[in-house]
Amino acid sequence: MVKIILKYFIVFLVLFSACIYAQPTTFVRTNASAKKVKVKQPFELRISVYTSTWFTSAPNLDHIVIPNALTIRKDRAQGIYETINNVRYTILYFDFFVFPLKQGELTIPQITLNYSTPEEGDYKGKEVTRKTKPFKIIVEKPDDGFVLSDWLVAKSFFVTESWNKKLSGLKVGDVIERTVTIKAAGTIGPLIPESDSIDVPNAKTYYKTPVIKSKIIDDAPVGERIEKMTYLLEKPGELIIPERKYSWWNPATKRIYVRRLAERKILVEDNPDLAILKSIQDSLDAINKAAQTEQVEEKPFTIFGLLVWQFIILIGVLLVVLNQFRKIILVIIKKVNERKAAYLQSEKFYFKEFGKAFKQNNLFVVQNKLLEWYYKLNEENHLIPVKEFFARYGDDELLNVYNLFEEILFGKDKPGKEFPTAKLFNLIKVARKNYLNQKKLPASVNLLKINP
Repeated sequence: MVKIILKYFIVFLVLFSACIYAQPTTFVRTNASAKKVKVKQPFELRISVYTSTWFTSAPNLDHIVIPNALTIRKDRAQGIYETINNVRYTILYFDFFVFPLKQGELTIPQITLNYSTPEEGDYKGKEVTRKTKPFKIIVEKPDDGFVLSDWLVAKSFFVTESWNKKLSGLKVGDVIERTVTIKAAGTIGPLIPESDSIDVPNAKTYYKTPVIKSKIIDDAPVGERIEKMTYLLEKPGELIIPERKYSWWNPATKRIYVRRLAERKILVEDNPDLAILKSIQDSLDAINKAAQTEQVEEKPFTIFGLLVWQFIILIGVLLVVLNQFRKIILVIIKKVNERKAAYLQSEKFYFKEFGKAFKQNNLFVVQNKLLEWYYKLNEENHLIPVKEFFARYGDDELLNVYNLFEEILFGKDKPGKEFPTAKLFNLIKVARKNYLNQKKLPASVNLLKINP
């Protein structure tokens, strides 16, 4: 009895081990660059995805939503390799800048990632879902004396002004436009406080909608705010535009800094021509009023110059034409989408992606894209090893260059060593062409080549 139980137990262990071996080891990790920050002070959030094979489709993490915070993607996904407990992992990591908007505890929520990765010993990707673990960041309030709307966190700050015309020789009735440009490193445009709205005596002020920009420069966020103010000069004399003060907190020095736009005085001269313009305007108003009181000959009601029944017929014809046009457009869109979908699954597309991989200067990426293309090329036939394929349809030079590629990739030297990538790609292109040309030949010709 004991022997029978032991026998079944051993069989179970063998089957269980086989199942475990077939599954790729894949998991996700998250980490933040800081555990405590101030309101609007950014910190970096990294989401890393590991697999013991490779990725056939990457997680879609163009944007993440964190309550009470703004996020901006730092860069596109980066790929590296790392060995953990004697297991070599392909790793994709996504970096974000997170800007807390409220003091207290900021919760980084659970994030669901969907991607595809092959099982051990296979090449076809299978969909996988993994979730990150939520964690918290402490967010402190602004320094004393600051309200949240005026609080700015930045590593550097610049403010300049410009005018659309010279500020000399101005007269009553002239219109001048002032542009204030604010640039701050270490933040984003929406977090730059707006300038104080100040009414200027002797002029009417009009504020335009500000232009707000955000971008990443040298792996750091940079925000920009462009404000435009238009002044209509209404009275002669000295026009005084008050000084503007801007302050920010530098997280590196933990100090408050202040920068100012100096007060500006503009001399506005009287404009004698305004009386003539006013007289002309009054005359035009009187003429317009008199014209409106004249009796107008009654005419039949028209729409765009057409009688009602003519307009209805025109609308009917237009609706019929538009409906036929819509049907044609839908057919065209359907055919375009079908062709696009077929192309994205074609061997030609995978070979093109393989060619693009050389531009990333990462030989591991090149190796992955090479295998993806090769499996697509041979998916309808029995697979043969890559080297055998190169030997059959390429030449000795291709084998020598590919052997050098594998030595650099899997040898002691780190990937990135100088390697003739363009040469390898061109040689593989020739082998691919030879293979495709042979497929076009009649079956009898191929058999003769195999069995002469």
